[in-house]
Amino acid sequence: MSNQISLSDISKSKAADLPQTHKSVASSEARAQFSTLMDLVQLQKEKVVITAHSKPIAAVVPMGELKVLDWLKENNKLEDIYRQMENRDD
Repeated sequence: MSNQISLSDISKSKAADLPQTHKSVASSEARAQFSTLMDLVQLQKEKVVITAHSKPIAAVVPMGELKVLDWLKENNKLEDIYRQMENRDD
């Protein structure tokens, strides 16, 4: 099941109507619809994965989430979290 969606589909939807998983969009469409992508991230607080040839290459996230990641990295917490994730029994 692909989670790749069109930005035009996203812009017509309300946040509550969208699936709770990360959205993904092809890099060519992200480039063509950059303004819509920014609105989605800024206003609806969505995280969007940019893909190239169906492979994730980047993510666009709200600034608040980036600040949290930066703080975790600066305080040497990020590596601990990565280790915990690798050791999970999922």
